[in-house]
Amino acid sequence: LQANVHLAGATAEMVDIRAITQRDFHLVSTLALLAILLLIIALLRDLTLSVFMIAATVLSYFTTLGLTYWVFHFLGHETLEWKVQVFLFIVLIAVGQDYNIFFAVRFAQESATGGAGKPAVAESARRTLIHTGPVISSCGLIMAATLGSVMASDVTLLVQLGLAFALGMLID
Repeated sequence: LQANVHLAGATAEMVDIRAITQRDFHLVSTLALLAILLLIIALLRDLTLSVFMIAATVLSYFTTLGLTYWVFHFLGHETLEWKVQVFLFIVLIAVGQDYNIFFAVRFAQESATGGAGKPAVAESARRTLIHTGPVISSCGLIMAATLGSVMASDVTLLVQLGLAFALGMLID
């Protein structure tokens, strides 16, 4: 039987801050996802697509978080800094939805100019990829390089965040 008792000092304070931040993170992330979902539904007027877009971005977030944990665990760290999941969520959800909305709006525009039926949907998707693919890919690479540059730091939190941001941008 082992017990850890933190009564005062920096350790006890950090334990309290981490607990409060984790509680707040769950509340804020839920509210942020709900607000983004409502905005996307209002913009696209398609519930299924809107939910899919949110789910894809959340999956990207969890994939990035898991890969980042695995890399640092392999490098000898027991865990990630607790702040990584909060900052990673904020950045990936915001940027991921920007890219998704850009693609979805362009797809809606391409679909409106095409005919009905499955071939028209495939052609609209092809034209959308041709027009948005290079822009979205370039933005993602620039974001990955820029955010990943903080890995040059000697601070563990920044190194972990840099890798997580870069991976997240590339995955998304």
